[in-house]
Amino acid sequence: MVTEIAIGETCAVCYNNTLFQRNGGICMKVMKRNGSEVDFQREKITIAIGKAARGRIENIEEITARVEQECRQLNRAVAVEEIQDMV
Repeated sequence: MVTEIAIGETCAVCYNNTLFQRNGGICMKVMKRNGSEVDFQREKITIAIGKAARGRIENIEEITARVEQECRQLNRAVAVEEIQDMV
């Protein structure tokens, strides 16, 4: 579930007041393979792309930004498998 929240407020979904500041006012969730939902963490995507690319790709930040934008547009929790497909 993705919920719009204002800067400085606490998210009504995850009760986190730092997540939405990192994600531009949107509380984004990722559905893990075991069915649990966790906070979207852009850094994890960047690290995973870097490991998979093994130094062969220079535009990792651009790819990460595109994936993050696609996740935002879905307006719901995104499955890990969907994120992998986006990359």
